Amino acid sequence: MSNSMTRTATIVGRRNYHNLKIYVVVIWGTIAAAVSTIFDLSAADALGIAFAALLVASLLYSFISLLRGYSASGQVLLDCRLHPRHRLFFQQALIFLVVGLAVGGTAQSGSIVRVGGFSFGILVAIYFVTLATGRLQVRTKGIWRYWGLLKWESIESYRWVSDGTLLVKTNGFWGLSEGAFPVPPENKSEFVEFVEKQCQFKSEGQGSAPSNLM
Repeated sequence: MSNSMTRTATIVGRRNYHNLKIYVVVIWGTIAAAVSTIFDLSAADALGIAFAALLVASLLYSFISLLRGYSASGQVLLDCRLHPRHRLFFQQALIFLVVGLAVGGTAQSGSIVRVGGFSFGILVAIYFVTLATGRLQVRTKGIWRYWGLLKWESIESYRWVSDGTLLVKTNGFWGLSEGAFPVPPENKSEFVEFVEKQCQFKSEGQGSAPSNLM
């Protein structure tokens, strides 16, 4: 059974990643500027504090969104297995855990670096384990996209790409409103039935894979 990352999913994933970086840099810089102004700190100190705050807020938001989405997603109607890159996520979880424990273990007892190192390593490792264990599923309330719920009503349009990828447009933020789900060939016929039933009149038909990242 195939469980590989399709070309379309790779291109859309990279494009979303590049757009997300823009959002992150803007938010990071805004927080750092506010911290520097309010507390009269140097740019380096303000950037460090802003990074820590942004990291913690992002992780908390991810975990809360996952739990809320899971509780509201309903019954599993079709399971399409793990993310094609789940092994990579497990490896990243192990790397961050080791780095965090190493930094915390070598820092002075009771210091911020020690507490931060342990906390960073454990929290980020848990996050990547969450990614690694996420599954593509059709549920009563929408598509469970590995680690979050995409509600049926949030899908503005969709089309199937020739490499077996479901390409959807949602009502999300600019630059992050497109999603791509590589559906295993053995699950595609059932997946198509569920999507067509729930998203009537939203289909854009068949299409080819995106040719670039921008």
